[in-house]
Amino acid sequence: MRSRGLFRSRWFEIARSIHPVAGPPNPPRYKARHPDSQRMTPATYDYDIAVQYRDLDPRKHVNHAVYVSYLEQAKGAFFVDVLGTSLADVDTAVRSLDVDYLAPVLPDRTATVTLGPIEVGETSYTIAYEVVADGTVAAEAETVSVLLDDDGRPRRVPDAWREHLAPYAPVDGG
Repeated sequence: MRSRGLFRSRWFEIARSIHPVAGPPNPPRYKARHPDSQRMTPATYDYDIAVQYRDLDPRKHVNHAVYVSYLEQAKGAFFVDVLGTSLADVDTAVRSLDVDYLAPVLPDRTATVTLGPIEVGETSYTIAYEVVADGTVAAEAETVSVLLDDDGRPRRVPDAWREHLAPYAPVDGG
């Protein structure tokens, strides 16, 4: 397993310095953010989720498994907004999921899931995530997903996807 934590932490530190997470009291449900043309950082995609009572565990904070649901919801919105397709219409399988839980998310809050950077391989794509609530990073995560053909075998990531995902690619030397 490669050291993803340092890469993610450093990348999110740079992204937060350019695009602070704090926003208006009632932010839109989702928004895409792109870096200044002067900055050497990839675009990010934010998706806001209102914490629901059903998300809580007996300790009155968001259950650890729900964090993964938040990642999935944000990824689904990203697919619609950026790739122009529903995640439900794409044959894909999550090969790996890595979540570092850093702080609790409390009730009656909005959790913002930030996607990016996104690395595209031959048949797979890796998405880094950050979950923030009340200005605190609650979790960092990464998924590796593989596209599948009709027979369930890995297939090449389409060129159109590569083009749409290019602004979200990690920047070397950051």
